[in-house]
Amino acid sequence: MSARATLGLVATALALGAATEVALVGWALLDPVRIEAWGEVLVLRPGGDAWLGCRRATGLVEWINLESVGPVVSEPEAAADAVPPWLSLPAAGPRHVRVAAVGVGWPMRAVGMHWNADRSDLGFPPPAEKDTSGDAPKEALRRLRDAVTGASDNAAVGGRAWLNWAGASMNAAVLAVPWLAVAVVRRTRRGVTPPG
Repeated sequence: MSARATLGLVATALALGAATEVALVGWALLDPVRIEAWGEVLVLRPGGDAWLGCRRATGLVEWINLESVGPVVSEPEAAADAVPPWLSLPAAGPRHVRVAAVGVGWPMRAVGMHWNADRSDLGFPPPAEKDTSGDAPKEALRRLRDAVTGASDNAAVGGRAWLNWAGASMNAAVLAVPWLAVAVVRRTRRGVTPPG
């Protein structure tokens, strides 16, 4: 196989990998899932504040909902849970704040939305202790879909949409591997002369 054919094969596989990622994200946004299983999250920022909440995840969707519970008085002795880089916590302060984010993509989160509620009258995200039904990630995905498709602007859905180009590129590369393998097998089989 020539270098040009190999390069074309790799480029085609990458394009198909990117299309697969777009299809996966689109599927998650068009048919939002209700994520029942959850885990508790505790985030301690040394010299800062403590955050408590929950994390719900599937292979394709991750939802994190946290509330500030107060300042950290002394340095934490136990390791705290890590939050993904796409969930940004505001600077430490005396106010009660709720922060939530949803991320979509596989294997890395490529697109998502972030919410920051610093008033108690804001309905979304729900308080972390009331986020027990599994409906909050479904609502978050609906709001993200509305922001991505232009059905609503970010102000109407109450959040800020984000796109992780590095994550999307990595996902396209990972998802290109099976496409490349199929193409190589097909080319190899075409080159084999049948017996007889």
